[in-house]
Amino acid sequence: MRLVKSILYPMLLLAYTGCAGSGSGTNGSGSYSAPLGIAIRSDFFGVILVTLVNRHQYQQVRTEENPREIYFETAWKHRPVFADEVDMQIEAAQAKIIVRGITRRDNKMKVHFYVQNRFQYEGRQLWDSGPLSENLRDHLDELADELRTEFKLLY
Repeated sequence: MRLVKSILYPMLLLAYTGCAGSGSGTNGSGSYSAPLGIAIRSDFFGVILVTLVNRHQYQQVRTEENPREIYFETAWKHRPVFADEVDMQIEAAQAKIIVRGITRRDNKMKVHFYVQNRFQYEGRQLWDSGPLSENLRDHLDELADELRTEFKLLY
């Protein structure tokens, strides 16, 4: 069962986020993805924990590790509402991060960064998702760059 979950969930995640491409971006569904580069397996959790948990205060909710991949997921975290989102009558926003490392033949890992976004419009209680604002994309690009830099510093 665990093997099925470790294979099935990442495939469903890719299908849901539409992130099979190699560039960073969005698909209009409230999600973002970016390649982070190559990492040594033993450094994966250290970089993620220092950057996302310690520095950016995301809460780790799930990790999985097997010989082929490493998976890290955070809880939904409230984030600032950006100016262009305020213009769209958004009053609250949250993000959830997933980082996945796939083992290559040389035992290094190809690392990819995914973010799911949701928000509440003024006067509504339901969480919604939709295209990411320009300011949010810029913020997520900066976070992806920060993670890339942390992985590169270890080489």
